[in-house]
Amino acid sequence: MSVVAQPRPRERAAALRPEIQQQEYGAALAALSELSATVFAGRELRDAMRLIADRLCQVLHIERCAIYLRDDPREVFVGSAAHPGGELEAAVRRLTLGGPADRITRELITTRKPVVIRDARSDPRAQTTAVRTWKLRSLLGVPIIAGDHVLGLMMLDNGPDLHRYAPVDVEIAAAFAALAASAVTVLRDSHEARRQLETACRQNKLLRRTTMAEHRLSDAILSGGGLESIVELVASLTGKPAALYDAHHRTVACCVPGDGEPSSGVRLIEDASHDHSVRDVLREIVAGASATIEPVIGTDIRRRHLAAPIDVRGERWGWLVLVENPTRLNAFDDFLMRRAATHLALELAGRRQATASSADALAQLARQMIRGTTVENDLRRSAEYLGVKLDAHRAVVYLSAEQGGVDAAGLVNELHARIGTEVLATTGPEGVALLVEIPGAEAAWPAVRAVKAALVEVVGALSSAQLIVGVSSVCRTAADVPSGYRVARQVARCLENFPSGESPRVLAADDLGPGRLFVAGAPPEEIERFVEDVLGPLLADEEAATDLMRTLDAFFDTGRSVRLAAERLGIHENTVRYRLSRVHGITGLDVAADADDQLSVQVALLVLRLQGHAALRSFDVRDALPAARVVTGT
Repeated sequence: MSVVAQPRPRERAAALRPEIQQQEYGAALAALSELSATVFAGRELRDAMRLIADRLCQVLHIERCAIYLRDDPREVFVGSAAHPGGELEAAVRRLTLGGPADRITRELITTRKPVVIRDARSDPRAQTTAVRTWKLRSLLGVPIIAGDHVLGLMMLDNGPDLHRYAPVDVEIAAAFAALAASAVTVLRDSHEARRQLETACRQNKLLRRTTMAEHRLSDAILSGGGLESIVELVASLTGKPAALYDAHHRTVACCVPGDGEPSSGVRLIEDASHDHSVRDVLREIVAGASATIEPVIGTDIRRRHLAAPIDVRGERWGWLVLVENPTRLNAFDDFLMRRAATHLALELAGRRQATASSADALAQLARQMIRGTTVENDLRRSAEYLGVKLDAHRAVVYLSAEQGGVDAAGLVNELHARIGTEVLATTGPEGVALLVEIPGAEAAWPAVRAVKAALVEVVGALSSAQLIVGVSSVCRTAADVPSGYRVARQVARCLENFPSGESPRVLAADDLGPGRLFVAGAPPEEIERFVEDVLGPLLADEEAATDLMRTLDAFFDTGRSVRLAAERLGIHENTVRYRLSRVHGITGLDVAADADDQLSVQVALLVLRLQGHAALRSFDVRDALPAARVVTGT
């Protein structure tokens, strides 16, 4: 319906003629009728207020109208809409009415009636900064009231022009204010109803997703998929990379959903290796809860992570971690992480209880690894539940006691305290076997020497028995452990063939090389006969034997290099050549050039070293390797 507009004189009479009032009432009724059909038709509240302000200005021939709505927490009125829009509305939306010095607002709230400022220059109520800044002259303020509450304020003005508001103008403005109050009430209620409906829909959707997730988590456990299957399920349901860490901050399982690049996976603990704040957050998360880890400046942690702890019977087993990539973390992610962590804890507790039917679950796992007869999937699953990294690099240690026993538990604890890595032990009728983890970044031979050094200290302190200890080379996979155990037994048998009063006697496979096969397998009397056949003439000449034996030892230990042997012995190269020729003359063996003779002499020297010949180097790491360092954990 169109609105009847009348020419506006610069100043209106205090009382309009009846026919003029009748026209304005008619225009107001038409405008109110039109507004009633439009402002409630699914509009946003600000659009409705803007439409009311526009129609009111047309009916009253007023240039400007601003509407402010109550902000309950602050008990002030905040600009909502204005006519005309544009810069005026932008300025109004930055304004707030209701301060201590705002007498006009206070009067509107107190009286709940319209307030007319006929001339702001002479009215003390209008002596405010806003009125002066906007250069306002005549104002009409109308409260927007619903029941007993003032929901807002409607302010009309003609800028710097003087304007006379007739009673009919005030009545019409009050009618529009009443319409505005109804619009505020209805639209706010409608908005709240829509918000509640949307919330209910989101909650219903979340409930359906969480119920589905709960079923799938349970199915993953019941199907026997293991820990990795739960991590894969978390990554699949959230669409984000997920990882499982154990208490030693080692990655147990990691999964990138879909066709994501492996480089986009979770590396939270790896990238925070020099930032303890992340590990502090992980340690302090309450059981059953979760925590968001923000990006850390100065590290490679550039995305948010969500972590949930996995506690098994009051002991922190590890953490489940989700990275915010490619979408933001949300409520479903948080729910799923906490439920998945609970399922992981229940699965771990159940598996530990089942595995603990044997005297020692870890000892049982070590026994299975040494025997090498268990199905790989079953072995890997048992290792997962016990927090053991199956494919870690390990050295196999075999201990046999000539008298008395060995405290395997104490040995494991002391050895772990010194080298800082995981140690598994199993005890049998013949002795004790240890699986000593070696960090993958460590060079093999230095790592084995460090294990030897720690064993000499630990075994000597824990047992008074005559102990013999054999150490294998590094086993790089679980499949290498059975052969590593056989090698450690062979090394120990080499020491058993040549008894000594020293204890403990610790020897590594790398000390013996392939000669251990001969020394360990042949009868001692045959070995003695072999040494006599090879080096007997040399050993018979005790005066010459010392220098010649040391020269042979240095020659073979330096890769048959005359120059390096001379440097090690502190003599001239020609002296080395002369001594080798003397050996040739005494024994008939050309150790400088004949490969068969070299092999025979090397094996014979190995036997003499095992017998503790005074002219040869000792296998004791305390003498041979004074600078051997201890292997540290990851």
